[in-house]
Parts: sequence; C-alpha cells; structure tokens
Amino acid sequence: MALPQDFSQLKEALAKANDIYMLIAENPNPDTVAGALALYLSLKEVGKNVLVGCQSPMRVEFSRLVGVDKVTTKIGSRNLVISFDYYQDSIDKVSYHVEGKMFNLMVQPKTGAKPLNPANVKYSYSGAAADMVFIVGATTLDNLGDLYRLERKLFDEAYTVGVSRFQVAAYAQTMVTDPQASSVSEVVFQLVKALELSVSGDSASNLLFGIEYATQSFSAATTSATVFEAVAELLKAGGRRQFPAVTVGEKKAVVGEPSQVRVTEPAADRGVMKPMTPAMSAKNPPQGVTTQNQSDDKPPEEWLQPKIFRGSTKV
Repeated sequence: MALPQDFSQLKEALAKANDIYMLIAENPNPDTVAGALALYLSLKEVGKNVLVGCQSPMRVEFSRLVGVDKVTTKIGSRNLVISFDYYQDSIDKVSYHVEGKMFNLMVQPKTGAKPLNPANVKYSYSGAAADMVFIVGATTLDNLGDLYRLERKLFDEAYTVGVSRFQVAAYAQTMVTDPQASSVSEVVFQLVKALELSVSGDSASNLLFGIEYATQSFSAATTSATVFEAVAELLKAGGRRQFPAVTVGEKKAVVGEPSQVRVTEPAADRGVMKPMTPAMSAKNPPQGVTTQNQSDDKPPEEWLQPKIFRGSTKV
C-alpha cells in the first residue's frame, strides 16, 4: 500500500480524536464489513469512542464477524427533527414558548390555509458529531446514503479518511487506497500497521474472513504473495479462520477444505452381490496376451461323477 503524502497528518489527527465514526458504504459485501469492523476493534483497543454505521441492515452472512451487532443504521442523535408536509406560502410563522417544564412549538398557518394535521407530523434525530470519520468501501460520499445526505455538516467539520481498494477521486481529506490489493481487508490491515495500532485475535479473525471471501479462499487471480504474508501475520496474531459454508449435494462442505463425499448404492441394490465385470474379453484379447483353449479349462470327468459316502467307507 502506498501511504498518502499527508499520512503524518492522519496520525496526528487520530492522536487528537476521541469520538470516531466508522461508516460503511451501503449494500456492502462481507469483505468491506470485515475490514471496517477490524479497524473499529483496533481503535477501541486504544480507548477511542467508535460508532459504526451503515445505511443497509446487516445480513446473516455477516453474523460470524466480531462486532457486527454494533452496526447501526442511524448516526445522528443530538437534534430532534420535526417534519411535516409543507405547502408554499401556507405557514405564517413558527414560534415557541415555555410553560413550566413544557416546551411548546407553535406553527401558525396563514389566513385561509389549512391548519397542520398532527397525524402527518414525523419525528427523527440528526446532528451527528465526531472528531474523525472513516469511510470504508465507498467510491463517493453518496455511497453512504442517508448517513451522508442527512449529515453533510459532519463531513465538513470532522477529519475524513477514505479507505478503498480502488483509486478514486478524493472525497476525503486523506485517501488510503491500493489498487494492487486483493481486498478491502488487506488495505485495512496495512493501514492498521502503519498507524501502529494493535491487532487483537478478534480483529485478525475479521480480516482473515474478509481476505478469504474476496480471494475465494485464495483461488482468485488477485491472490498475490502479499496476501499470504498478511494471512501469516494475522494467524500469528491469533486470528481464526472461518469458512463460509456451501452446499454440495445434500451435504455441506467447507470452502478451502477438501470435501469428503461418500457414494452409496441405491437402497434396492443393498445386500445383493453383483457379478464382477471381466476386465477384458477372451475373444478379443489385447496384443501380447495369450489365452488357453476352452478344453484346457474343463475339469476332469471323474470330478463330475457323484460321490457316495456310507459310514466311513468310500465307494
């Protein structure tokens, strides 16, 4: 991975940051989620407050990843937003007054306009705030969905870092990319080492899962020597390999391990001895193979005569 020129600036910003957002592009694959959660765990190890967000809900295939239960679809929770249908020139003014401990917001319609229908009022939260934002697996900020559209101010105020396999137009203050990498998880691993963060067993397990998914258990053309070097380091760090299960016939095999398939005969044939099929025909033997005459194969005639036993005397 080629480190960005302003990498020292990134390290300095990380040292000062306390609240960090880890945002994942919507509709992510297991590799992207694995890389983001691995970075999340490494940042938690050094005492950072980290929130992980993704517009898309997490799928069952991510269930083996450590920390997947921490991913939320909403990141703003500071400001209460009150929304309702608005018609042009229908509102005269908006005001508020406080009665005791009750805050009252008043929306006054213009003369002749219909009053606001309480059934159409919606409530939500916004106002995300963080010192640093990592954006994982996105090519543009729009890939974050509502996490970006509803919180644009966050991206103007926080130090932003884009992490991707692909060389894309810069959408963050620091871009960490590597077109030669096999996976997002591989890029994240190189970033974690460059930031001198620790890699726990759980973090290493997530990265192994992402790398194996992206490389199809090391069978993809993008699998380079660097991949195996990273895998070796992750295993030494306590990483555990977790293979996605695939179905072979009625049995499930594990990707990366040889499948042991036992062939059984139909039930109707069980217990029935089948005649052995001759390996070659006697009529047309291969060249160089001689055969005996059929007469030579006949047993002596006395063998075919019946034998009678009476007592101990043989007749």
